[in-house]
Amino acid sequence: MSSRLSGRVAFVTLGEGAGVDVRSEALARALVGEGALVVLVAPDPEVGGRLAEAVGARAVFCTSDDVEADASALVALADDLVGRDDPGPPPA
Repeated sequence: MSSRLSGRVAFVTLGEGAGVDVRSEALARALVGEGALVVLVAPDPEVGGRLAEAVGARAVFCTSDDVEADASALVALADDLVGRDDPGPPPA
């Protein structure tokens, strides 16, 4: 794993639909491969949770129906995750 993005948090938004876009999954995996903690954001917890599990310990899922409206909560989540080696589940 590279460390170019170590200590950084990246957000990947997943669109609505029956499954995960392969581009979103590839992006999430590439970001993790570069050392980032990845927050997957989507309205469907089943889809987002499956992808977070598939990507691994450096990815977490956060449900959001409206990313723009939830932006401040997502920034607070990123602040909380910075400095962790394993993000674990998002804070309640």
